[in-house]
Amino acid sequence: MTIDVLNYLCCPACGSDLESRNTSVSCTLGHEFPIRNGVPDLVQSTRAAAAISDTFSVQWSRYEYGQDHTWSHSLDDRIDGFLAHLGIDSEWLRDKAILDAGCGNGELTNEVALRFRPRMFGTDISESVYRAHQQFGANVSFFRSNLSDSVLRPERFDAIYCGGVLHHTPDTRHALGQLAPAVKPAGRIYVWLYWKIPTLVYRAKTALRRFVAPLPPRAQQPIVSVFTAASWIRHGGRTGWRDHRLVQHDFWTPRYRWEHSPDEVIGWLHDLGFSDVSLQSQARDGFGLLAVR
Repeated sequence: MTIDVLNYLCCPACGSDLESRNTSVSCTLGHEFPIRNGVPDLVQSTRAAAAISDTFSVQWSRYEYGQDHTWSHSLDDRIDGFLAHLGIDSEWLRDKAILDAGCGNGELTNEVALRFRPRMFGTDISESVYRAHQQFGANVSFFRSNLSDSVLRPERFDAIYCGGVLHHTPDTRHALGQLAPAVKPAGRIYVWLYWKIPTLVYRAKTALRRFVAPLPPRAQQPIVSVFTAASWIRHGGRTGWRDHRLVQHDFWTPRYRWEHSPDEVIGWLHDLGFSDVSLQSQARDGFGLLAVR
């Protein structure tokens, strides 16, 4: 862990500044949080946090660096998307403070750091941040946090990138409200969220998901395997089995999986002080919004 990361973080319990105590970090009011495997762990123990962490810890523990692809995309494609989503070019990033909020396996976070040399930070509620730190800690400052709790000091980041994360929290609007104050004046935030897909098949799968998501991980895995096989066959085996499994795990197992509309989230961002909000990307299952403060 670098001491520098603490200049961007605050205590999730009271909002006070944090300082390092070798094997832990603590605030001026005495709240203490461990440093695990070199990573500050600022997740407060709650049933909701444990459910989210368990799901995505299992998901990313199966990810093989150098072999698998995140959402079947190459790193080059993901970098192109990152720049387009934030509405920036590579020169804009140099020496900026950038947060990947919900960094998962950390590959994109690291690639941005290597190519463009910003001060790059990555956080996730899952234990994936420990593996990410082992792989990429020389280039990225990782910390573990719950996006539903405010752990970020105000106006610290030039940009926050949050792709496909906030809808997996108990309250999407609340989690967005915890991230927003950390964006600097004239800074930007990009969020990607699910929307409803108006098909009978999707509605049937969503109804079935309500029964699958609360199950323990061992009971979920055979169901994920069945739908992985169906997806792999439907796509003619054009992408790898493991890539399909990652997508199916992400649909069936999260405790929370909310769906929103662009207009709804644009209203939230305006309320949070962002005057320039635009629909930056859209796909079959969701949309991305870019907001500038």
